[in-house]
Amino acid sequence: MRSIHKALFFICLLSLVLGCSKEIVTDDILEEIEEEVEEEVDLSDENTIIEFSFLAERNGVLPTDIIANIDHENRMITAIVPYGSDVSNLLPNIVFSDKATLTPLPSESQDYTGGVNYTITAESGEQLEYEVFVEIVPVSQKIALISLYNENPDSLLEWDLEEQDISKWEGVVVENDNIVELDLTKKGIIKLPSEIGSLFYLKQLILNKNEIQEVPKEIGNLYTNLNYLHLGDNNIETLPIELFDLENLVDLRLLNNVLTVIPEEMSQLKLLEAISVTGNLLTEFPKSFLELPLLKEAHLSNNQIVLFPEGMNTMLNLNRLSLNNNPITALPEEIFEIPELTYLTLTQLGLTTFPENITSLKKIEILNFSKNSFTSIDAQLGQLTTLSELFFHENQIIDIAPEIGNLINLSVLNLSSNSIEIIPKIVCDLRDDYGVEIIKDQIAVCEEPGE
Repeated sequence: MRSIHKALFFICLLSLVLGCSKEIVTDDILEEIEEEVEEEVDLSDENTIIEFSFLAERNGVLPTDIIANIDHENRMITAIVPYGSDVSNLLPNIVFSDKATLTPLPSESQDYTGGVNYTITAESGEQLEYEVFVEIVPVSQKIALISLYNENPDSLLEWDLEEQDISKWEGVVVENDNIVELDLTKKGIIKLPSEIGSLFYLKQLILNKNEIQEVPKEIGNLYTNLNYLHLGDNNIETLPIELFDLENLVDLRLLNNVLTVIPEEMSQLKLLEAISVTGNLLTEFPKSFLELPLLKEAHLSNNQIVLFPEGMNTMLNLNRLSLNNNPITALPEEIFEIPELTYLTLTQLGLTTFPENITSLKKIEILNFSKNSFTSIDAQLGQLTTLSELFFHENQIIDIAPEIGNLINLSVLNLSSNSIEIIPKIVCDLRDDYGVEIIKDQIAVCEEPGE
């Protein structure tokens, strides 16, 4: 860290003291002045490129704004531009550390045909160098689709490759001459070619119910526009790290594959609102889910989950959580402290007791405890007055606490396939007074008045 001494100021001060005072300047006074002279002023050593982009309004050759990916660890910046773009004279838009300077100047256009090096200098003088690469999508959108077709000769795709208007190809949605949606559900697709990364304008990619085993790394090239990626019901074992460059994803469906782990890089998807990994082979609740600030839905049923990270209650926007059919030995109490939870399904977990803090579910509307091993429905559930649907079918329930009659906002109460013989009258009154549908076994009867 460089420093600037206040020497000149204190020399003047010393001259003033000597010239104006008739008293002798003591050693103590000199020592105090010397200490002041040594006082340092810290200079900022911040030297980071925070954002790098090319704005369409400043670059007429670009049809849309291009936001670059920044790899701070390797100090590499990469931007993907559409097929046919001219990158020989682009004006960047750069956000960098306050008080730092940048060379070349951010106000200067550059030829990005090859890499361009930017040197950022902190106020303290410390320097870092970033390399900027602009990659042009290698093939046209139509060629990308033809590659997909040719790589899957036994698929159920019935595209007429001679048809020039690709909007007439099944599953292809076009806007302004660009492919924005591709829905190839249940088309027998086995292989995704690398050219899939050339569909620059794609917003939705739906490939459910195929036989895909591998996702090419070029999927990461779709980071500018892709919002929805559905890869459910395939045979995917691992996910490429580049998939987590898709920073604009809001909905990711990976259900019914053979994933054993979710990479930590999942935490990079800061705009993600919904994730489904139901029907895989996960043994841990992914810690990375806790680092997704906008996550509203997480579906993890039918896995092998036994471990949970600390901090489940830090998922502040989560409102739907499914954990059905996992070999969970104990649920962390933090689950019941997730503040916005409205939908919670915990079926087939072998549960026998309710957590003491279940009443912390202040906004819960749908609660499913079916196919567990409960023998009673406890009084504390009667405090969950926001409930609209409550499911307990296929347990071993004998007793129902009268406090369940407090749940006047219920629309459905499922008590079927249990060992209930008597239902408290106040609970039965929910049906008569509030129109609640009570699903029960024939042997279960309502308590008579006075019993």
